[in-house]
Amino acid sequence: MERVDKESAGGIIVNEKNEVVVVFTDTKSWQFPKGTVEKGENYFKTAIREIEEETGLKNLKLIKKLQTYIRSSHDKGKPIIRGIHYYLFNINKQKVIPKAEVSKCEWISINKAEDKLTYGEDKEFFNKVKKEIIRKDAKNQN
Repeated sequence: MERVDKESAGGIIVNEKNEVVVVFTDTKSWQFPKGTVEKGENYFKTAIREIEEETGLKNLKLIKKLQTYIRSSHDKGKPIIRGIHYYLFNINKQKVIPKAEVSKCEWISINKAEDKLTYGEDKEFFNKVKKEIIRKDAKNQN
């Protein structure tokens, strides 16, 4: 496995309409909510903290840990390799409120999410897990 300079964790949050939350960050990119693992945190705690910090969403229902992948990133202008750990959560639709380094966040159809994501590695990851995240109990299948 490639050298990893920083570890991040976050979540793909799916509501009852099979929509997911995407955020537009200060790096001018659309992605799923995530952030850097802080000292003393595990990946799960980081994911919960970052989702709440970036979107205001609480009371998430953990479904499962998704796969981990790596992608190129930058930290203070320096290129790095980031290991990204995602969890799958369900939630009843709530209003999302951009916070922290996020200027926009929105619910978007699962079928449109891949096109919205900025990074190729994020798109590839989402394409791999898309079938796993679709809620069977959705009220409005997209």
